[in-house]
Amino acid sequence: FDTAYHVLDQAGGAVIRGEGWAAHVRKSAGEVKRAAPPEEHGAENLAALLPNTEVLAIAPPRDATWSISAVLDYLAGGFDAGEEGEADVRQVSAGRTAETAMARGSLVHRLFEAWDFSEGPPAIEKLIAGSGMAFDGAAALAGELEALAARFAQSPLGQRMAGEARVLRETPFLLDLGGPLLSGCIDAVLNDGTVIDYKTGGYDADRNARYEWQLLLYAAALRDLGGISPKIGILAYVDADRVHEVPFDEDQINWALRHAREAIGAMASVQQTAG
Repeated sequence: FDTAYHVLDQAGGAVIRGEGWAAHVRKSAGEVKRAAPPEEHGAENLAALLPNTEVLAIAPPRDATWSISAVLDYLAGGFDAGEEGEADVRQVSAGRTAETAMARGSLVHRLFEAWDFSEGPPAIEKLIAGSGMAFDGAAALAGELEALAARFAQSPLGQRMAGEARVLRETPFLLDLGGPLLSGCIDAVLNDGTVIDYKTGGYDADRNARYEWQLLLYAAALRDLGGISPKIGILAYVDADRVHEVPFDEDQINWALRHAREAIGAMASVQQTAG
């Protein structure tokens, strides 16, 4: 509720209004009024109530929920090997396992999730220790992440985020596409609605094209669920220290939604055929 309506930023006595409802913000606890004890009802009252009860109808099951990752994989003809892979711009040590590369990608996202940009980055070694992930080369990985954080903090995007009054982080959503549900989690949203998605690995045009879809679908979720109209999205390639900006308009967002529905329809058809 706070994510959608910024309750914690409201003054006491403020009124938050939605379609057909209003909520009053109270910053201090008032007098607690205890409810009166329930009245005793005899068997005759129960007998009078029973004829007015009926079994609740069970709602039909919803269509399947599809992740944005699955939609992107379908539209792009396969998964993105560069996001968690070893052969990219990172100076990874020889012999790093795929599991370690995946752990690194998860830790990078955890770093940005925990980072209060008005202050310095969180303690990297504590972040790794608290992740519960077991892998070799933790000390070397800590050095990599510290260098990455220092580089991002000095970048134009990092400086911009440090000046933001409020940054929404790791915002999950379920978007109704008129039957199927589309699930995703937005890395960051700035005050003006700018959508940010962090990417590990290398920077190239093919990856940009793939993830422009992702940003457009994030923009659709913010528009349809949060009442926010994003005008731009940013792919932040934190290893390559580069960004790719994607402007939005209503036609592009609707186009992305239409193709997402078509992709989900095709994937559902394949599943039914295989089943």
